[in-house]
Amino acid sequence: MKDKRKQYFKEYYQKNRKKKLRYGVQYRQKNRKRCLETCMRYHDRNKSIIVQVRQIGCYFCSELDIDILEFAHIDLKDVSISYNYGFERLIKEIEKCEVMCANCHIKFDLGKL
Repeated sequence: MKDKRKQYFKEYYQKNRKKKLRYGVQYRQKNRKRCLETCMRYHDRNKSIIVQVRQIGCYFCSELDIDILEFAHIDLKDVSISYNYGFERLIKEIEKCEVMCANCHIKFDLGKL
């Protein structure tokens, strides 16, 4: 039953993709102020989460200056963490990372740490 339902929604989306995209653009134009407020609320929430995680300090040298701390993907995948991510995606990305200062991050990427 789930597979049929999943297939139906997939086909529906493919058929109506342009219509849904057009509706999204129209909605954002009509409700510009509301959309911006929502976006800023998410941005502020995510920024506070990122600042809290950075306060832990560098994984290698314990540097605590938040301005030079970065998120480093342990699997060496070069992806930055955005303030505009959804909450679940932000948490998943943070879980894949360690907080490092800029110097340690470069050394880590070069394989010197």
